[in-house]
Amino acid sequence: MAKQHDVLFYTFPCVDLIVPMQARFPVEKSTTTKILTVGNEPGGPGNTLIASGRIGLDIVPIGAIGDDYYGQFLQSAYRSEGIDLSLLEVVPGMETPKALVLIDQDGQHSFISMLEGTPVDSAVFEAPMQSAKAIYLSGYMLAEPCFLKSTLDFYQQARDRGLEIFFDPGPVIAKVDPAIMDQVLAGVTVYVGNDTETGDITGIKDDVEAATAALCARCPGLIVNKAGGRGCYIQRAGEEGRWYPGFNVPLVDTTAAGDSFIAGLMYGHLYGLGERATATLANAMGAAKVRKHGSGTQVPTFDEIVSVLQQGGYSLPDSVHTQRSFATFTL
Repeated sequence: MAKQHDVLFYTFPCVDLIVPMQARFPVEKSTTTKILTVGNEPGGPGNTLIASGRIGLDIVPIGAIGDDYYGQFLQSAYRSEGIDLSLLEVVPGMETPKALVLIDQDGQHSFISMLEGTPVDSAVFEAPMQSAKAIYLSGYMLAEPCFLKSTLDFYQQARDRGLEIFFDPGPVIAKVDPAIMDQVLAGVTVYVGNDTETGDITGIKDDVEAATAALCARCPGLIVNKAGGRGCYIQRAGEEGRWYPGFNVPLVDTTAAGDSFIAGLMYGHLYGLGERATATLANAMGAAKVRKHGSGTQVPTFDEIVSVLQQGGYSLPDSVHTQRSFATFTL
């Protein structure tokens, strides 16, 4: 019998090369910008994988990595976080994707990324989907031609089985064919974007509420828009939208904050915490991340999330502390 998982995540695992700069963007040509250090972290999907695991959400990556140094680094890092490696394929001769993550002194970030990789055979999805609750679909996988067919197969198999489909459009969503975008949105159960991404899809810029309402006409699921320190805005077709406030914390680095937010949102949604508690947990996870540098293993720990919630004035039941679980966090 196939092992049961909460969420299946088809992706191309990569390594982030973290570069904190002693300067502000933009980086000018023909100049020397002082940096503090360069560090390796599990990047891209690694942020959500690790953040999910730290709050007890079982999410497993499906994808390919190389047999090079960075592929070995990823396997070791994932293994140390308790991430299931059984659906990762190690491809001889493949170069494991990497992303250069520049972080300026204001905590803002920019990616310089390798976005191509090696797709897996769609038959790989069949067995784990028999016992999964949900899939996590990334816009990166729809935007890259080499992954498009297998990603649509992944999506369709999940839809045929009636699984929950979490969709993160990502910053490259404008590259996706509008016809494919409509096809995907029609089956999404939870959309998680931000104002820029939702604006790219709907054509409505600088108005989160109007863009969300427009997206409701194309997506039957729950629409969640991340808004940084403001929190998040949530709406479902035929219902009124609602803001859920964020947390006032020092901003050190925004890298991986959205990925941490999504981990909390998936946990709350799948474990029935209710909309308010789910949004609050997700906001707390994003806030806990921006308080420190880095991605990968620098995503929030359980205790850091608890600290943000308590500092925000939320009283947590004793069971959260004794069981180290947010399963009883309801509002």
